Amino acid sequence: ILEIGVDEQNSIHLWFDFFNNPAVTVMDIDEKNVEKAKFIKLDQSSKSELELYSKNNTNEHHIIVDDGSHVP
Repeated sequence: ILEIGVDEQNSIHLWFDFFNNPAVTVMDIDEKNVEKAKFIKLDQSSKSELELYSKNNTNEHHIIVDDGSHVP
């Protein structure tokens, strides 16, 4: 699971309650201290940062939740 935007981190607990031993990666523009999940500081509005992550990411994400930008 990849989740973009983690705010209060409540959803991280949801993933671990819902799935059996999930591999969870979370991204946020602000530094977060998260438990159980891998954290990546990234600005999703930056095309170059997203391209760099995509280029260097060797994990396949089966679920992507984009809750980062709240700009329609």
